[in-house]
Amino acid sequence: MRRGWEKIVTLVSSDLGLKLFSIVFALGLWLFVNAGQKAAERAVEVPVEFRNIPSDLMVVSPGVGQVELRVMGPPALLSALDPDYLKVSLDLDGARVGTSTFRLSPDFFNPPRGVRITRISPSVINLKLETVAVRSLPVAVRFGPKPLIGYRVARVEANPDSVKVRGAASEVNRMVSAETVPIDLEGARGQMTREVRLSSAGKTLSFSPDRISVSVVLE
Repeated sequence: MRRGWEKIVTLVSSDLGLKLFSIVFALGLWLFVNAGQKAAERAVEVPVEFRNIPSDLMVVSPGVGQVELRVMGPPALLSALDPDYLKVSLDLDGARVGTSTFRLSPDFFNPPRGVRITRISPSVINLKLETVAVRSLPVAVRFGPKPLIGYRVARVEANPDSVKVRGAASEVNRMVSAETVPIDLEGARGQMTREVRLSSAGKTLSFSPDRISVSVVLE
């Protein structure tokens, strides 16, 4: 008996023994802490992302940007739960123009051991996809508040004066120009130059370049 105990002491005293002892101790402590806790429940909002989107398509109606999960498990695990760990990643490989439907179930996620998903809202995600269109369009400069009384816009120069617009074909094909965000002329006089962004006006558009330089002469 004594010799057996001495072997245990020798093992624990070695580097390998200390590592094994630490692992066993940590596991036992985790089991002790979590086993004594009642299961809790909390709501977690997880992000929705898309992958493998065909290069000639784009998502124009994502349906939802987040999904709410009701999860149950030990309080210690739930408090440390990272929503990004449970994010919804929708694979659009092979998707076509139109509406794609994804039905979510607990099997869709990979929660930590000891945590289970009790409810998903919404459990169905409908995505609308359209063909991508790219066009070169002239820039239309927009102005906000009017200049001082007695002044008017005599000359406007945009550099560059045209940009490439990329977006859903149904939107891009109806456009006749790419508009800037309104330039504030309140209190302005003489000549001014501003770097301004182009406006997507709530549409699924991107511009190249997305900023231009505008020179205005007020007389």
